[in-house]
Amino acid sequence: MRGSTFIAFFGIAAVISGALVGCGDDDGDDDLEPANVPTKSNEGESCVTTNDCATGLACYSNVCLPGANGTGGSTSTGGTGGTSNPTLGGVGESCTRRADCSPGLGCYSQRCAETDTGEGGGGNIPVTQGSRGETCVLSSDCTSPLVCLPGGSDDNVGVCSDVDTGIVPTGKVCGAECTQPEDCCQIPVELQATIGVKTCTELADVLSTVTCNSSATEQDQARCLVDDAFCAGCGADTWDCTAGRCSYAATCTADGLRPGGCPTVSRSGFDLNPSCDIGESDLCQPPAVDPLCTTPADCDGLPVSDDEDDTCNAGECICFQSQCLRPCNSSLDCRVGFVCDAGDDVCIPEDACTSDLTCQQADRDIRSACVDGICTMPCETDLDCSPSGLTNGGLNEVCNAENMCVPIGCAGDSDCPGTPEGVKLFCTTPADAAAARGAQSAITD
Repeated sequence: MRGSTFIAFFGIAAVISGALVGCGDDDGDDDLEPANVPTKSNEGESCVTTNDCATGLACYSNVCLPGANGTGGSTSTGGTGGTSNPTLGGVGESCTRRADCSPGLGCYSQRCAETDTGEGGGGNIPVTQGSRGETCVLSSDCTSPLVCLPGGSDDNVGVCSDVDTGIVPTGKVCGAECTQPEDCCQIPVELQATIGVKTCTELADVLSTVTCNSSATEQDQARCLVDDAFCAGCGADTWDCTAGRCSYAATCTADGLRPGGCPTVSRSGFDLNPSCDIGESDLCQPPAVDPLCTTPADCDGLPVSDDEDDTCNAGECICFQSQCLRPCNSSLDCRVGFVCDAGDDVCIPEDACTSDLTCQQADRDIRSACVDGICTMPCETDLDCSPSGLTNGGLNEVCNAENMCVPIGCAGDSDCPGTPEGVKLFCTTPADAAAARGAQSAITD
């Protein structure tokens, strides 16, 4: 009985199966779509393995090139559904794993190579390594001691770069308009339209028939001042050169561009004081102002210097750098960003950092350190200062003897770009000037 039941069930299943087979399209399998075939790279295009390249090409150093081993791009397509067999790399072709290489070859440093090369295997891998500036994927692609940056992944093409450059920072910067007073003797481009001439020789010709006094035209008066300041009358007694900036040092008797007046700009276009301190210093500078205070008692009854809505009651203010300020007892008395100077009892700006942790959080880099109140990046090699590499525009700072990243600096005046108007600037050592720390009153006590 059981056998009869099983035979009947099997017969029903066979009928159903046959019905399902017969339910397809009348045209059979003719309109089945082939599997998607990926687009292959042409000669000169990027690749990771030879299988990425079109027929007849192989992948060398991540670039599709004609296959030297006769194996490049031999893709076969066949079988139902259009399946394709991967093209395997020959000796020297690129790979990411052993499966990318032809039988008998291994993948070493992303190159297919013979595996049977003596003890240790892969000892004589035919890899051509890149020199400085050549593309790479791993540092092993580069000639020692070059490294590959950026690098470290299958699809990240980098450049072979030096770890150290041997460059010694010059310690100099561009931007000075003078190195000595005589450098200031040059007609500013900004004044050429005003006086209608561009050179001292041309200016002398124009002024040969002009009397330099108040009866001359406004333009001729300006010409007279420019001649005295930048041409015929210019010399070591006319200008001072301080920290790379020109300042007019001659005595004056009038304001502005007129005989005995004050030049308005320096040779490279920096604004100068156009007013003459007549009867006092007789120099082109603001009139001297008497100090607001010299002792705390001087402040009694005067407005607080940085809070004009408040007045200093008797004994409430101190005199700091000729200013009447409310003193502080602790840093809690100061507004955010300021601390109480224990010596002067005034609020001064706090340092940018007090610990390495502050800098590490601000820069989001564990290497960042707090040095003399400033966040900076210590270094061991030049590459630490230019993480994008030392080629292709990545070099801008190097590691100095104190293991700090610093700009390379300029070596000579020809390295300096000059002003937008084309006036040349000098390459000089930065001036050692103590930066004034602006003080302010306490906000509470």
